[in-house]
Order: sequence, then structure tokens, then C-alpha cells
Amino acid sequence: QGRLAGSLGRLRHRRAPPPRGRWADRGCGGIPSRWPAAWCAAGLAFLVGAGVLIVSGAKGIAVALGIDPFIIGTTIVAVGTSVPELATTLLAKVRGHDDIGLGTILGSNIFNGLLILGVAVSIRPVRVTLAELAIALAFGLVSLLLAFPTKGGLIPRSRGVILLALYAAYVATLLIARPG
Repeated sequence: QGRLAGSLGRLRHRRAPPPRGRWADRGCGGIPSRWPAAWCAAGLAFLVGAGVLIVSGAKGIAVALGIDPFIIGTTIVAVGTSVPELATTLLAKVRGHDDIGLGTILGSNIFNGLLILGVAVSIRPVRVTLAELAIALAFGLVSLLLAFPTKGGLIPRSRGVILLALYAAYVATLLIARPG
């Protein structure tokens, strides 16, 4: 029993040997990883700056075209802020990491729906009517049902095509229902 505990203790505290060779000081994608916290901070700063530009640009588009800001928010801003998830999901899929791709999509939506909405309404309550949300909630529910895997654990390609068509129908419905 003493030998087993000692062996387990040594295994738990053993570290992997440092990487060697040309890419030893490189992180994911060849980016130097000597200061990972600095890279995270820089990335976050760029994201915040991009968010400010997207929101002010979208507001300008809405005013210039006379379109309801809600429609701009649910289309242009939504697409602009989802591009990182799209890129991450596509790269994960190409590299055969389906679980990371799906986890990115689901995690982002849960984060947006619970944490971001929770923080936003905690700071300042949002006035909204059910009529404004009905379209998004209906399309969201249908897309949720389409995301359920088959008995074999797959989400088939045909559902992907249906989801793309559903997004086009969502945008069209928004434009028809709320012309501005």
C-alpha cells in the first residue's frame, strides 16, 4: 500500500518533458507561446475594439438605410460577432475535432443566452415585447430540434442544409415582419 501511494504521488507530480525542436517555443498555429497571458490580453483587447467598431458601424448602417436597429442587430451584428465561432468550428472540423467544433457552437450560445444576457439586464433592464422575440424564439426552437443527433450520434448533412435554409428564412421573415 505504501509503494502504491508513493508511485501515484510521483506520477501525479511528474511533468511532461518540454517540447524540443523548431516549434518548441510555438503555441497553437505557430504563435510564440512564451507569454500566453499577454497573447490572451492582446486578443481580448482586439475583440473589445472590434466589438465597438461593429456596434457603431451597424448603428450607422441602420440610420443611413432607415432600417430598424433590431434587424441590424439580429443580422449584421450577429454575423459579425459569430465569425470567430465559425472560423473555430471550420478549423476544428477540417482537423477532425468534431467535439471541439460542436462544443464551440453550443458553448457560445449558452454563454450568450445566459451570461451575457444576464449581465446586460442586471446592469440595465431591457424593455422588449413578446412580439419582438416571437420570431427569434420560434426559429431558435426549430434549430434546436434540428441539432439533436440521430440514433447513430450524427447530425446529418441534410440537417445542415435545412439549417442554412432556415437562417435565410429567418432573415427574410425579419425583413417582412419588421420593415423598419
